[in-house]
Order: sequence, then structure tokens, then C-alpha cells
Amino acid sequence: GMFYDCDNLTSVDIPNSVKIIGSNAFYDCDNLTSVDIPNSVISIGSYAFYDCDNLTSVDIPNSITSISYGMFYDCDNLTSVDIPNSVTSIGSYAFHDCNKLSGVNIPNSVTSISSNAFYNCDNLASVDIPNSVTSIGSSAFYDCDNLTSVDIPNSVTRIESYAFYSCNKLSEVNIPKSVTYIGPYAFAGCPIKSVELPSTITRIEDYAFYNCTDLTSIEIPNTVTYIGQYAFYGCTGLSSVEIPNTVTYIGQYAFSNSGLTSVVVPNSVSSMGNYMFQNCAKLQSAKVRFVSTGMFYECGNLSSVEINRDNIATYAFYGCSSLNSVEIPTTATNIGRYAFYGSGLTSIELPNSVTTINGYAFQNCMNLESVILPNSVIYIYNHTFAGCKNLKSINIPNSVTLIDDNVFSNCSNLEPFEIPSSVTRIGGYVFENCSKFVFIEYDNALYLGNSENPYYALIKQKNSSVTECKINDNCKVVASYSFRANSNLKKVGIPASVDYVGSFAFLDSYNGTIYCEATSQPSGWDSNWNYNGGYVVWGANLDEMGSEDNEEGNEGGFTAIGDNYAPTLNIYAYGNTIVVENASEEICIYDSMGRLVCKDNAHASTELNVNSAGIYFVKVGNTTQKVFINK
Repeated sequence: GMFYDCDNLTSVDIPNSVKIIGSNAFYDCDNLTSVDIPNSVISIGSYAFYDCDNLTSVDIPNSITSISYGMFYDCDNLTSVDIPNSVTSIGSYAFHDCNKLSGVNIPNSVTSISSNAFYNCDNLASVDIPNSVTSIGSSAFYDCDNLTSVDIPNSVTRIESYAFYSCNKLSEVNIPKSVTYIGPYAFAGCPIKSVELPSTITRIEDYAFYNCTDLTSIEIPNTVTYIGQYAFYGCTGLSSVEIPNTVTYIGQYAFSNSGLTSVVVPNSVSSMGNYMFQNCAKLQSAKVRFVSTGMFYECGNLSSVEINRDNIATYAFYGCSSLNSVEIPTTATNIGRYAFYGSGLTSIELPNSVTTINGYAFQNCMNLESVILPNSVIYIYNHTFAGCKNLKSINIPNSVTLIDDNVFSNCSNLEPFEIPSSVTRIGGYVFENCSKFVFIEYDNALYLGNSENPYYALIKQKNSSVTECKINDNCKVVASYSFRANSNLKKVGIPASVDYVGSFAFLDSYNGTIYCEATSQPSGWDSNWNYNGGYVVWGANLDEMGSEDNEEGNEGGFTAIGDNYAPTLNIYAYGNTIVVENASEEICIYDSMGRLVCKDNAHASTELNVNSAGIYFVKVGNTTQKVFINK
């Protein structure tokens, strides 16, 4: 760095005795306009002329064999440079950010152009690469905005990543048969119109032609086995592509946001990434071996699709509003989440191989009118048909065991159907806003069932003003959230016939008592059936709900919740501590499920700690008081 940051240095005459110009020799000499380098110089170090803003031209002697790392980095006014035929390599960052460099003569002695060599040379309009060059380094011509054409000789075997990235005017490029590798992002963002890949190429790397919006034609040879992720993403001018049957892998988003109108994915493709054709707004028809996640997501004009095998993946046809019908392969066992969400399907008949319909699979299919489910279906998960306003008919086969939350919510035209006895679990709000549904009412609750048992499933309470309800003795299933948020609820009786009570059935209905005929919680009930709900009495006589007779057979001898207790007895919560004052009998504390948490003998003042927030019931003798713990 002999002349490092010499701002007033305008010219320099280097004598013949000098053999080496060291690294950073003229670093940041802003006013240096010319330099005469004698033939005696055999080496010029890295960053030798870094940021010499006013250096306009340089004559490099033929004694130099290498343009070193960053030699002319950020020489803003360098317009031309004569590289002698003694030079064999152009180093990394050699002409990086030389914004006014309009032309460069690369002699046929050069064998490699290193990474970032001409990075962001905005005025470089053309470059003649000699047939001695074997590799073009990564980002070598990155962001050369005015580069319109480049002739790649047949000596080049590798075009590295980002080599011509974002060359905004590069519309023509010839890739010779010698090239065996084109790196990621190599031509991304270039307005190339057509590409013919040589048969020496076996892989199209990730992002290789990303956002080449003017690309209208790509010829992929039958030597290619791999098409990387985002390879042709955003190629809006690309209307067709022929994928050869040698390809075994196509990466995620490979053709997303492209202009394809039709596509055939050959059976040779055994692995596909997600969202391959996402947002291909012009895509009308497709033929694929199987469907990967989000494969045709938001392809609004897709009207015809042929699928050979396997399941329908998550988001596969999400938003395909023109897709009126589809034939599900007979090998499919699973319809993925959001698979046909918002699609244009008018009817659907699933093959008898399907066992599971996952959540939101057909939600908001506004044109869907009829659904035929086979006897193979076991699980229908949440929101599957929610918002299908024109759905009129559906059959629930006797193979179904689960109808999950909101499955038919807002299906305003859905006609009533039977709930088969195979159903063991029903979620909450399944029939919310199904205005044509007719329920059977019994003691303030609404039921659906079948010809053998019309009271098979309790769907919901009649309204949130219900104060008490004795569930029908024939009921088998109580739906999730069925008595949710009813502060008026005082008494509910659950007969021993009930095999299942869904999650959060009594959520926020904590002012009441739940009388259960069973002596303990049945194994089939959801573990959160009474989360933040009422006080539980096990082994209750439902004909005497609320009477003292219900103490018998109940662990701890619970009575109904009472608001009246001995005048001297004082029970309250402080932090996570329950305080009991003036107790004359044993103190027992139970959680909302009726399980004993802790107990103590009678004291004038007792403090008992509990582990978590929630509702607790403090029993002193025959008096019970509810306490809230918020911590």
C-alpha cells in the first residue's frame, strides 16, 4: 500500500527496475488518471488500483500472467482495458463495479474467468470469450445491465452460479455442447427468449432460469434427470415445455408463476417438490403421475387434470376455481388438508380406497352440490365441507367414526341426513348455520340420529339460556362444545348410555353441576370434556339431580354447588393459594373433573396450594364452594 489513499496523486511513472506492484499499492487514489506499467513488472497484487475513481484506461504489459483479485475493483471511470495475451486468468472481483467499462478484449490465452470478475459492470455491452476459456466463474457477469449478447465458446465446460444473473438486456445466449454444468441462478432474471440445452447437461440446477420473463422456448434434452427448485419460476412467457421421460426429480416451485397452458409430467418422475405449478394462471390442462403438496395452488384456469395414482396432497388444487370435476385415483387413501379448497367442483365421488378426508379439503367449494362417500371412509376432519353453500346432499356411510369440528358449518342448502351408529366422535359446530337441518328436541337439547335411534347424538344445547338438561337415555355421543358458554346452566344429567363426550363440551359453563350416572369418567370420553366447566358428580341418580341423595356413591360425598354456607366459614383464593377460615370439619379440594387435589383437617385458618389455574371446589362437611384460581 505504498500510495494508499493518496488523494492528490494524478499520475505515476513506474521505472523499469520495478518487478512487483504490491497489494493495495494505489488503493483509493481518487485522482489518479493514468499509470504506465513497464514490461519489467511481472506481478500486480490484489486491490492494486482499488477505488481509483478517475482512472480511465490502463495498458497492462505482456509480462503479466494474471489479473489479480480485485485489481481494478470499483474503478468507476475505467472505460477500457487492454489485456495482453500473456494473461491466463482473470481473478475474482478484478473489474467489480467498473461501471463505465464498455468493452474488454479477452485474449485466447485466458483459461478461466473467476467469480465476480465483471460484477455490476453496467456499461459492458458485449464480451467475446475466447475458446481457451474452460469455466465462467460464479457471478462473473452478475448484474451487467447492458450486456446484450455473449458468445460462449465450445471450450467452456462449466457456467457457475449467478454467472449472468440479472443481465437485464441479455436476450441471446448460445450454450455449446461442451457445457456439462449450469449453476444455480446462472441466467436468472435475464430476458433470454429461447434456450436449447445441449445433451451434455444432466441437471437443470435450482433457479437456473428464475424470472426469465421473456423465455418462450426451452428444449430439455433426454439426458436431463433433475430439474431443480424454482428452475423456471416466473417465466411468464413460457407457454409450453416438454419434460423428457428421463427426468426423475422436479423441485419445489420449479414452474410456479410461469405462463404454461398445459403440462405433462412423465411417469419417470418419482419425486416432486411442493407447489410446482403454483399460480400458473394460464394453465388449463395437466397430466401427472401423482399430486404433490400445492402442485396446482391457485391455478384459476385449470379445468382438466388426469392423475394416475396415489393420494391427493395438501393444497393440491387450492383455489382452482375452473376445475369442475376430477377423477380421484383408485389407489388414493387420503385427501389432504385444503386439497380442493375454493375449487370449482360441482360434484365429487370418492373411490372406495379413501379412508381419510382431512381438514378443509373441500371448504368453500361454492359450486359443489353433491358428494358420494364410499364405505371405506373412516375420518372426516374439521371444516371439510364448511362454506359449501350449494351443497344439497351427502351420504355418511356406516364406516365413518369421526365427524370433526365445523365439517358442515355454513352449508345453508344441505338437506338433513342420518348419523350412522358407526360414528363414535362428533366435533363442535358441525351443523352451524345449516338452516335446512331439522333436529329432534329433547329436554332443552337438539339431537340427530338414525331410524334405529333418533337420539343417537346430542349436537348442541337448544340455546345459551338453558338452565338444565337431562340427556336422553338413548344418547351415545355428546358433541364437542355442545353446552359451551352458558352461564345460566345449573344442572346437566349424563346417563350411562353416553360413550363419548367431546372436547370442551362445557367450556365456560362453570356455574352448573354435571351429574354423571357413571361412577367414574368413561375411557371413551375426551380428556378435555369438562375443561373450564361445571362441578362434576359421579355415580349420580339422574332422577334426583341436585338432591342430597346424590351424595351416595360419589367419591368425597359431593353435594350440589351451594351459595349458602355457615356464616363463620370463609373461603377465598389468594394467588395460587386457597384459604379456608373457621372450618369445623375436614377440608377437601377437588378440580373441575371431580378429582381430589388436596385435603386437610379442620383449622381456624388453613392455606392450601394448588398447582395450576382453573376452577376448584372446596368442600367442608356438607358445604361446597367454587373458587377460581388465576395465576
